[in-house]
Amino acid sequence: MNNSKTAARPIYMPSEAEDAILTSSAMRDADNPPLTDAQLENMRLASQVLPPELFSGLVSLSKGGRPKAEQTKKAVTIRYDADVVAQFKAGGKGWQTRMNNALREWLSMHQQTPA
Repeated sequence: MNNSKTAARPIYMPSEAEDAILTSSAMRDADNPPLTDAQLENMRLASQVLPPELFSGLVSLSKGGRPKAEQTKKAVTIRYDADVVAQFKAGGKGWQTRMNNALREWLSMHQQTPA
């Protein structure tokens, strides 16, 4: 297994043995055969072959990413004791949300009335 990394996300590159298994399986799939070299050479970008109004309409439909939340988060750099972070991480995925919720709970219990 060979893993290359880009700035955005890791790219998994199969080994030669894994690639041979994948290729063999793909060649046996009558419903979805691999593209030929000629087909690959003839491929064009959607922006080059679709009418401009259709392409721009399709692009505007795909905003990508996570939908915007009503209340956005504020990115901060903060240092916690290692045991505190370890305890939250021990619960698995979502540990930052759990930490945020714990802080929110503390705030609700320690709300001060304005003077």
